[in-house]
Amino acid sequence: MAASARSRRETRTPLRLAQRRKRRRILFSVLIGIAFVASVGGIIYASYQPVFAIEWIEISGAEEVGESEVRAAVEHILYDDRFHIVSQFTALTYPGKHIEVDLKERFKRIEKVEVSVNSLLRPSVRVTIVPREPHARWCSDESLAECYIMDNDGYIFAPLLTEIPLEQRVVYVGVLTEAGMPVGQWYQRNNWRGLQAMVTELANSERPVRTIRTVDVFDYEAVLENGLVLKLSYERSPEDMLQDLLVVLSADALQGRESELSYIDLRFAGRVYYLLKSE
Repeated sequence: MAASARSRRETRTPLRLAQRRKRRRILFSVLIGIAFVASVGGIIYASYQPVFAIEWIEISGAEEVGESEVRAAVEHILYDDRFHIVSQFTALTYPGKHIEVDLKERFKRIEKVEVSVNSLLRPSVRVTIVPREPHARWCSDESLAECYIMDNDGYIFAPLLTEIPLEQRVVYVGVLTEAGMPVGQWYQRNNWRGLQAMVTELANSERPVRTIRTVDVFDYEAVLENGLVLKLSYERSPEDMLQDLLVVLSADALQGRESELSYIDLRFAGRVYYLLKSE
């Protein structure tokens, strides 16, 4: 009898301990849940208090884009007339990354955007614009009737409506990758660095380029200021093609006759072809 009662007590003791631990875990989870809900509720409540609201928006560097247009775009994001659980119009919750992405997509002239908050006590959003620098022009054809401005990466960001200072006098001509509006597209994006290297190398050899025109995905042509056409390949390095050019121009048969040349074909490694205007 005594042994049986002792066995029942020993069985109930671990069971009671397990039940107590389970109740404690449940109570702890409930307390954590209440604390989380209270924290979220506090954040939501605080985000709509006037003391944390952004008081004004500062715009800098937007002269080329238009300060009023940039301000309107930022305000449209902050006051988007949609319900947000947490207000977007506070120093801690403003959608800075969204503003940066939207402005660059909306205004093609913008190269970089930085969005920050000046102060937590009297918060204001500061939007700093870095505009794209005009580098060269791209034209739909050699009539130069329809031209656009490119930056130094070959990105077309605005129509060329009036003559403005450009870093290069070279005119780039040729089809773009996509149909439609040129603004927002790249001119020969994968080959741009090679194009710039060729233009620089030719300028350094006192043969400035007047026009670069794309023939197809493999070939392009450089028209020099003296009218000489160089047939070039994207698959060859500018340095190698320039070296071939200097070699052929130094040949006895062409000494002093550069002005008589119609074109020089430098597309093939180890072989150079040329045509005289008289032929």
